[in-house]
Amino acid sequence: MALVDLQFRSKYLSSEVHVKVILPDKSDTMRPSDFFSEGRRYKVL
Repeated sequence: MALVDLQFRSKYLSSEVHVKVILPDKSDTMRPSDFFSEGRRYKVL
C-alpha cells in the first residue's frame, strides 16, 4: 500500500486543498504492466 499526500490551490474553492490517497498493493500474481496500465481504475473510498 502507498499513501500519497497532496496539497494544492483550487481556483474553484479559492483555497488550499489537502488530499490523502491510499493506493492498493499489486498482487504477486499480477504483472506490473497490467497493474500500472493507463486507464486502469481502482476501488476508492
